[in-house]
Amino acid sequence: MVIAGLAADGLTNKEIAERLYLSPHTVNYHLRKIFQAMSVRSRNELIRVVHEPSPPTNPLQDTGLGYDEGLRRRGAA
Repeated sequence: MVIAGLAADGLTNKEIAERLYLSPHTVNYHLRKIFQAMSVRSRNELIRVVHEPSPPTNPLQDTGLGYDEGLRRRGAA
């Protein structure tokens, strides 16, 4: 994911290669595989996917309620 992050930050394949001591061909290969795995077709889509916030892992996190209060209101406690 280092290569994806650097590409999403706007570095060219050549700049990524120099920074990671890889050949530009190797960077290109990995980016193609990353694009396939992430179902993106361009660097712009990659930027959107890499930088979009991930959903909260705790469903009560956004409610502002404490854990016990959230369970009580949902009828689980």
